[in-house]
Amino acid sequence: WYTLESQESMCHKIIENHPGEKILCLGTPTLAATLAANNAKVTLLDIDSDIIDLYNDVFPENEKASNYDVNCDIPEELEGKFNCIFIDPPWYQEDFKKFISRSIDFSKNGAVIYCSIPQKLTRPGIEEDRVQLINEIKTCGHDLLYIEANSMKYIIPHFEEEALDNLKIKTIQPWRSSDLMAIRVKKTKGKKNTLKFKISENRIRSFSRKSTRNLFRIFTESIQLDSCIPIKRIEAFSSSISNRDTIEPVNLWTSEKQGFQVSNLALLNDILDLWSQGHNIEATTKKNSKQTH
Repeated sequence: WYTLESQESMCHKIIENHPGEKILCLGTPTLAATLAANNAKVTLLDIDSDIIDLYNDVFPENEKASNYDVNCDIPEELEGKFNCIFIDPPWYQEDFKKFISRSIDFSKNGAVIYCSIPQKLTRPGIEEDRVQLINEIKTCGHDLLYIEANSMKYIIPHFEEEALDNLKIKTIQPWRSSDLMAIRVKKTKGKKNTLKFKISENRIRSFSRKSTRNLFRIFTESIQLDSCIPIKRIEAFSSSISNRDTIEPVNLWTSEKQGFQVSNLALLNDILDLWSQGHNIEATTKKNSKQTH
């Protein structure tokens, strides 16, 4: 998530460059909240239902935020609706293509897409990926307006903060920075205006209890792991801060950075569904027993 300073500076940039225009924040809830607080005409779309519920509770007078997964077609009523779109995709090439392509579909002709991109030295191969992405955008007929270096700064996500704390590593804010790429959308009739990308199935589910004061969440991923016991804790997961770390895979983890291997994920998902609805252990046991018989 962006630092408060980055949220405010980007908010002022958007309001100044797009006064009174329709703005879409795709997967960028902190910026959407700052824009909404400044009375901008902003719409938030995000895959995280907890974020959507919280945003709608805090800004009931604003346009209602909605749940959306970029692996799905865009809602017809939102096609070509927005003058300004801000995105912050996961820092992988297919995700950039996906988010930018969906943003083009959401855009009016002549709209501007602002996209956070990793800096050149973030990891090996990033510079080549950036060049390839820019070339594909231009091939589709759109203009690269500029790339602003070191523009957006991030706080340490709670998930990574837990891992660093487990490693006894002192954290310093901001966590990392990104460059900002601005794209002018130029749609041409009869021509494909979006980039080629692969659709991926969202295999991750999120569970939480709406009534709790502090949001604790549990995540599961639909991958089957060979485990000889019903549930096994993976200690190394708690101190892992990168997908490149070599640790045993997990198919269940928590917002407090605890990871597990579960042998019967379907049963666990049923239990977590009941837990998220507010049922206690006794009620969950009774309901799950009825469902399995």
